[in-house]
Amino acid sequence: MLVQGIAEHARAMLARVSWLVSRRGVLRAGLAVPVVAACQRERRRAEPPVPGAAHLDTALADEDRLLAAYDQALASPTAKTRSLQRLRDDHAEHRAALVAAGARVVPSPTPTGPPASTPRPQLAAMERAASAARLESCLAAPRSLAPLFGSLAASEAAHAVSLNA
Repeated sequence: MLVQGIAEHARAMLARVSWLVSRRGVLRAGLAVPVVAACQRERRRAEPPVPGAAHLDTALADEDRLLAAYDQALASPTAKTRSLQRLRDDHAEHRAALVAAGARVVPSPTPTGPPASTPRPQLAAMERAASAARLESCLAAPRSLAPLFGSLAASEAAHAVSLNA
């Protein structure tokens, strides 16, 4: 019904200006309309950049590395699994919060071979490094991300202390 109304309107307009426009010109313009509309539709689909995206992506990569390290540590038969599992679960929550804030998920390469155990002192060092990096992100990223990065820095600093205990 709508298409018929548009077609009738177009015919009426063509009747008024038929002496100005050739039939071939109208056909060319009619073919150009879908192309222009498709280009504009593609332009609208692009997502706006997330403020602080680089900081979010770096933090997500760090969380992925920490998760992999905890998985390796938990695979060890001598690991104190309850305390390590709790810390690993915290990092899974950190990762989910970063993704919710707009971090881009990049597929990580799958490890080949058996996982090597990650000792607690190495985990503590990784936690301290991640805490320092999140503190830097807290200061450098947009103000809206400061609470997220601040809480991640505090959590990772607490993890480092608990690993050293």
